[in-house]
Amino acid sequence: MPDFGELLNKAKQMASEHPDQVVKGVEKLEDLVDKQTGGEHGSQIESAGHMVENFLGVHEEPGQQNPGQQNQGQ
Repeated sequence: MPDFGELLNKAKQMASEHPDQVVKGVEKLEDLVDKQTGGEHGSQIESAGHMVENFLGVHEEPGQQNPGQQNQGQ
């Protein structure tokens, strides 16, 4: 039987290394589910997407920077 705790830790590690890809993937999934449900549950779907991002440790939109983080050696 797979060790789900280990798999979860690997998923979180990968998400922290590629946050932009995680956010894009979650957004695509939100759009797909919203389309499949006829747009009737958009706010709940978006909320669930944010919960997934937070659970994986991804809190920003792609390309977005925290204040004070702009132009620091990038």
